[in-house]
Amino acid sequence: MDTAPQTVTIVVPAEALIGLEKVQIHRNADVVSDIRSNGKVKVERGNGADDPGAIQGSIQTTGDVQILRDNVISGDVTAGGRVRLHRSVIVEGEIQVEADVEAVYLPPVRLDVITRGARKITVKKNEADDLPPNDETTPAYGDLRAKKGSTVTLHSGVYYFKKFDLAKETTLVFDLDGGPVTANIGERLSLG
Repeated sequence: MDTAPQTVTIVVPAEALIGLEKVQIHRNADVVSDIRSNGKVKVERGNGADDPGAIQGSIQTTGDVQILRDNVISGDVTAGGRVRLHRSVIVEGEIQVEADVEAVYLPPVRLDVITRGARKITVKKNEADDLPPNDETTPAYGDLRAKKGSTVTLHSGVYYFKKFDLAKETTLVFDLDGGPVTANIGERLSLG
């Protein structure tokens, strides 16, 4: 049985990881970004005091925040509703409840682009895949499934995915040499 810590590392070199309805960070994730939502934000538990989950940024939502045990938040936690923290959670910034939080608005994702010509991508365990952005020659990706220990690289440009699923111990790399990476996800983002 594998007893090694299970971690998904997410580095978002942009303003924030955004969920319009809900953001759920799975067990023992390391997120290098602010998190913004128009609904609930839930951070699952870390792997213990010696290996906590980490949010290297702030959390801001119009709804409630729930952070389970063994997590460290390096920024502020601001909620339009309640904030529930396990006693082992460390918040290095300020905690604000029932705050006046501005809703997040994004342009709609074109689902017709995602479903037309979409292809499924599976990155096998401990392998890597380098995905070019979508354009006239590269249709939408449909479902992306990256298995344990794999690496997925996204380059500067616009991507369309129906579903975006990263298993535990997966590395997501953003190559920003040519500008920002925009990933439009139509149905589901699952991390870990």
